[in-house]
Amino acid sequence: MNVTEKLMNAAQGCSVVAFDVFDTLLKRDVSTPAALFALPLFPGDFATRRRQAERQARAAANGEITLTQIYASPLLKGENPQNELDAELAACTSNPAVMEAARACHARGQKIYAVSDMYLPASQIETMLRHCGADFLDGVFVSSEYGVQKRSGGLFRAFLHATGLNPKQVLFVGDDFRADRLGAALAGIRSVGVPEPEPPIYTEKGNLSAFVRNRQGSVFYETLGPPVTAFARWVGEQRRRCPQMPLLFLARDMELVYRVYRQLCPQDDRCGYLRVSRRSLCPALLAAGQYVLAADALPRQELTAGQIARYCGADIPDNASRMFSLRQGRTGEVVDFLQTLTVDPEAVERTLRYLQEQGVGQGTLLVDIGSGGTIQRLLEGLCGVSLQGLYLACDERLDHSRAQVFLFDGQSAPLTYWAAQPVLEKLISEPCGPTLGYREENGRVFPLCGHASMDPVCTQAHRDALRFAVDWKHSILYSVPLTAAQAIQPFLRMMQSPRLADAVRLGNLILEDGDSHHAPAARPRRRRTYLFRPGQFWDDLHAARWKVGFLRRVFRLPLPYDRLYAAWKGGRP
Repeated sequence: MNVTEKLMNAAQGCSVVAFDVFDTLLKRDVSTPAALFALPLFPGDFATRRRQAERQARAAANGEITLTQIYASPLLKGENPQNELDAELAACTSNPAVMEAARACHARGQKIYAVSDMYLPASQIETMLRHCGADFLDGVFVSSEYGVQKRSGGLFRAFLHATGLNPKQVLFVGDDFRADRLGAALAGIRSVGVPEPEPPIYTEKGNLSAFVRNRQGSVFYETLGPPVTAFARWVGEQRRRCPQMPLLFLARDMELVYRVYRQLCPQDDRCGYLRVSRRSLCPALLAAGQYVLAADALPRQELTAGQIARYCGADIPDNASRMFSLRQGRTGEVVDFLQTLTVDPEAVERTLRYLQEQGVGQGTLLVDIGSGGTIQRLLEGLCGVSLQGLYLACDERLDHSRAQVFLFDGQSAPLTYWAAQPVLEKLISEPCGPTLGYREENGRVFPLCGHASMDPVCTQAHRDALRFAVDWKHSILYSVPLTAAQAIQPFLRMMQSPRLADAVRLGNLILEDGDSHHAPAARPRRRRTYLFRPGQFWDDLHAARWKVGFLRRVFRLPLPYDRLYAAWKGGRP
């Protein structure tokens, strides 16, 4: 049974069900109650002064205190308590399972009350409960109104006296053993506990962890939502510095970021989605005589002359089986070979028209997942303009004079990121093949895209990341931008130390390596295969794009596979 069913079963035979409020009916989107005061809604050292004022008020009182008593302290002179009330309302959210149980008990005719130890006035608690959907309560009892608390049994006795109820008629539901369970027992009331929600799997304790926990989202809500949302918001901040420039998100990797950006900044009418790829630009680069740039656009693989020709949209040469190695980048012989290829001379005109129609020009902002800024260099060489790149991450090849980077303080990403980047790229990309080229129809130029089906895992990842972005935008925490380190940490922790279920799910994703190779991220063979053929294990490990996931699936035990991988790579990407 789930929490809702358990509570409803426990309440059978009772005419009244009373609920604790905080951490039972309601949750806060902050790690602790005091963390609310550290938000930028409050000035300077307010958090310190507020905590000291509450301690002083409690030390001077014989019973429960009120918000008025706290703000009477000289430490808070001139501060308006209404700001705190507004923040409490903005920070609260429903605890769905418990709220559903309360609503169901009300629907079957039981009276529903809320009983809470709290310095806030009862009117504020009622407002917060109604705000979160509890508009069916028969009454609210708060310790600040009675001067006694639950833990002594005093508030429960006051509740029974005010309602004229017999303790045997009441079931109390709460999360705290001392205040809720034992306090209710002191007044003769039967009680039942609410289990603590499962904490997020990969997020360290803090406000982000509380936010995720309160919504019990999927693993992608926790790990993919924060970096995509934080990056999109950062792009918006850079965009405000250049409001007149077009802002273009590059296909395919930035499709999810583009959708999130549109959620966060719907008023931006000068942003768009640019369907270009290294492959789609190659024919135009060759036709324009930009052979060095065209060589940069080729996949870093072992390729035959025929494969290179097909990639560039050129006629297949006679020596189609000749082999070229591009794993270390372009070579002189590749550049020489490209000069022998024949392409459609109108490829330049079609490509340039498409780019012009989409807004590519001097100073255009390009958003991409990043590495060395290859697409930016290709577009600049083809169009003869200087662009500004906005990248999620980068390596040492990036020219920082024309680019800004979100992650890792703008420096080259570490090994831990590059080990995870192929899976991240797959999860956030548009479910289509690469842009293959451009065609003209009725005077307009349209991109030609390859076909690909959306993996169900990626479908869920997109849905949950978008839901995180919307939830975060409407949360009080939106006033505090997620730092790059906070945002990427859950995803990196998942990729470095995955649960077995996540290693299986993500390891089965089919990743692309250039244009000709597609393989699972981390799908090992049966373990008995490696027992009899150990050499196959090393071959498969070498071929796996997500080696930590591969090791997790082979050995299954929660070992430090990320450290083993780092030692094997020697710290090199």
